[in-house]
Amino acid sequence: MPEVVPFEVSRVSRENWENGSRVADADASSLRGRWGTVGASWEVSVFVATRETVLLRVRTPVGRERFYETTQRDVQGVVTALDASSRWRRLD
Repeated sequence: MPEVVPFEVSRVSRENWENGSRVADADASSLRGRWGTVGASWEVSVFVATRETVLLRVRTPVGRERFYETTQRDVQGVVTALDASSRWRRLD
């Protein structure tokens, strides 16, 4: 994960862009939340892909999208860290 994000996820795997964008855009996945940095243009979106799987999309300031897969169990820490960070604000 890029250093700019205010969280660490112990069980995470990087997904290629094609698979990540397909999962994020699928009707079967749902957006759990979207956050952006204050005064910059980083963005993190959390998608529920399956009952056990969550997809994180990190969008860089130049628009590059990186996708990471993690578990439902681990994502609660991600949401909590983003909501608690003074450098990130919820966009949805």
